[in-house]
Amino acid sequence: MGEEGSFYSVGGTLGATAASYIARHSDETLYQTLKGGEYCYVLTSRQMGKSSLMCRTRQRLVQDGVLTLTLDFGGIGKDANSITPERWYNGLFTLLGNQRRLYEELEPFLKNHPQLTLLQRWTEALRHVVLAKFPQQPLVIFIDEIDVTQSLPFPMDDFFTGIRECYNRRAEDVEFQRLTFCLLGVVSPCDLIKDARVTPFNIGKNIYLSDFNAQEVLSLAQGLPCEPALASRLIQRVYYWTGGHPYLTQCFCR
Repeated sequence: MGEEGSFYSVGGTLGATAASYIARHSDETLYQTLKGGEYCYVLTSRQMGKSSLMCRTRQRLVQDGVLTLTLDFGGIGKDANSITPERWYNGLFTLLGNQRRLYEELEPFLKNHPQLTLLQRWTEALRHVVLAKFPQQPLVIFIDEIDVTQSLPFPMDDFFTGIRECYNRRAEDVEFQRLTFCLLGVVSPCDLIKDARVTPFNIGKNIYLSDFNAQEVLSLAQGLPCEPALASRLIQRVYYWTGGHPYLTQCFCR
């Protein structure tokens, strides 16, 4: 722990076994919500630990036998000069296909259904490719960096309407009862569907991600190269400076 950065992590996603990860009340709330099959979203400002929370929750779900997929929208891009709805959805299918070798079933499915709209290709691929490949197993799809959709040169209302459709189809198709979405990003739920003529995005549970409290932050004292009593006093001072903000707290400690 003597080397700079060997215990504390500043920026980026903390791995599932990172020693400096601090579990908050939201960790248990998100885990229990997804395990119960309820749609949810973690939408808050940057550097609050959303991706790290996702990583930890995903690990816990997998240990419980839940299948998880992760789609990072930051990997699709948002260049207004080159991206079109068709290219964006192709990027989405590429992300999906790279998960658990789904491309083996996804590519022929897309080729055999050219008549479907872009949105239909997405929802039907979930039904007839993803859910069909993993029968009976509960599935959670994490979508990270959803705020990227707000910067695209075309509206993305249809995509989020499609997620709501997956939720509504639970009433008539038991297969969709196995599918749960978790959305993460820097955006408000009311901004996901902008068309005033369309019902707002009104499904799912909001998981509030708070700063560390004074008790939670004490666990970071173990990374300081000094005797415990002094380390505890230093951590309390760090908390005074940062107010428990995750990024700033890790930064000050390092």
